[in-house]
Amino acid sequence: MIETVEREIEEEVGLKELGFVEGFKHKMSFFYKWEGETIHKEVTLFLAKYVSGEIKLSYEHKKYEWLEYGAALDRLKFDNAKKALTQAKEFLEEKDKQKGIADFI
Repeated sequence: MIETVEREIEEEVGLKELGFVEGFKHKMSFFYKWEGETIHKEVTLFLAKYVSGEIKLSYEHKKYEWLEYGAALDRLKFDNAKKALTQAKEFLEEKDKQKGIADFI
């Protein structure tokens, strides 16, 4: 599955080098309307650290921002996305206590 994630990230934002954080995977599902039809979508989120490379957005995206946790949480509109971000932060904090790797929180 990580290979698929890497390919998608390269296609969507042009990044080839990421440092995936082992042990975190968050699954969520939701419904949305598209052209009058209700669509069910399942998403799996992973944690990765930016390593290097120029960000080049695909036509599917308009812009991006690097945000601190609090600002990112405020920006999110849906509870399931807020929950995912909070769980990722807690995961990194716990990992930091154990190994000291979450300098970027």
